[in-house]
Amino acid sequence: MQSWEILQQRRQRVLLASIAYGGARVSLAFLRMYKNIQLPPGSDTIIVENLPYGPARNHCAATVLQGGYAYLAFLDLDTLLPPDAYLRLMETGYPLISAFYYQKFPPYNPAFFGAGTNEQRQLVKTNIAFTPGQIVDCVFMPSGACLIHRSVFERMQAAGITKFYEWRLDIDNPSGESEDYNFSLKAYQLGITPRVHTGIIAKHEFISTVEIETQGVVKPSML
Repeated sequence: MQSWEILQQRRQRVLLASIAYGGARVSLAFLRMYKNIQLPPGSDTIIVENLPYGPARNHCAATVLQGGYAYLAFLDLDTLLPPDAYLRLMETGYPLISAFYYQKFPPYNPAFFGAGTNEQRQLVKTNIAFTPGQIVDCVFMPSGACLIHRSVFERMQAAGITKFYEWRLDIDNPSGESEDYNFSLKAYQLGITPRVHTGIIAKHEFISTVEIETQGVVKPSML
């Protein structure tokens, strides 16, 4: 291998990370999909078990920084996506971008949001209108099927952020964020725009599902 090839490989290496929390199990469909995922040469995979989502994602980010990887890709164990999804996300050139999928609970909204404020001046999530297929800017980006360039973590470190992912949602703090939305909000506040590629469609798995097509958009509905 020539030196330029080695350098190019280092610039594209991906760590594909999945979080297995609380004795998580996967479906046969996930196993079939997982073995066919396409990644650049020199990429690796990691599964973090029995850690809460925040610490688990922070561990993966630290592994990327310490291991010299160019990208961190997350794939949650309940998420299915096309085998070339991460390569297509890389092709966009954006440092913080996710595939498109819906939330697993009613009313099954797209899993990304903008931001606004309520009467108490608290930050709240807002729906974003989009045309299927476009890349959409957002504030709250999910991490179930996303790609993050190492420069995002380096920017956060330079800003003094030591915990990239923090779970802030609780009964006593219902306006807080889950760890992935907390991360993308921090990135947004540093001037890094989170984005969602609505042309790369992932699917949240349910115990049992049907799919409803409305105006050309397929939405899941749990049985």
